Amino acid sequence: MMVMLLYLKLRGLPIVDRSHLTAEDLRVEQQMSLPTALSPWIILIAASFAINFYPPWFDVLSSS
Repeated sequence: MMVMLLYLKLRGLPIVDRSHLTAEDLRVEQQMSLPTALSPWIILIAASFAINFYPPWFDVLSSS
């Protein structure tokens, strides 16, 4: 990812291209708060830690 970011920066190309966003996409982007946007990642990371570091859950979910 860092190489791609460096490549785009050196070529003078935009890193985030908003030209393909519709008016509704832009409206949703303006209305959504950062915690709301990050909540799926926060839930995923919390569930990963809970499953991997709480032995009873790990044993149940990893035994097949």
